[in-house]
Amino acid sequence: KHFLERAIVQAAGVDGEEKIGTTNSGVVSVQDRMLRGSCQNALVVSCIILDNPMNRQMAMMVVTLSEPTVQWHADQNVELRDVQRTEAWVKNQVVGNGFMDVLQRTMSLLASEVALKQCDFTM
Repeated sequence: KHFLERAIVQAAGVDGEEKIGTTNSGVVSVQDRMLRGSCQNALVVSCIILDNPMNRQMAMMVVTLSEPTVQWHADQNVELRDVQRTEAWVKNQVVGNGFMDVLQRTMSLLASEVALKQCDFTM
């Protein structure tokens, strides 16, 4: 309670005259500087990690092997918007091959020459 009584809220503008979200490039808020610094740090870390061929290969494996699951989620987002199609979709997941098909497609990527080339594996 004491903290809330002492808290002072100010607009991001200078002397309260400029509105939040100003296009004035001379005014950079502390939050903007912190965000810019975090993004620069994240970019540097990403470049350092992906500079290592093994790390790049592992990242490509994650991206490649997750494609069937991402597609399953995209299909699910469309199908589950309609009540009639939802029942059929759920039955297919439980009784039919449903998610098992996603697992089979994921496993088949391990033998796919195209997928292995994407992951920098040579055959």
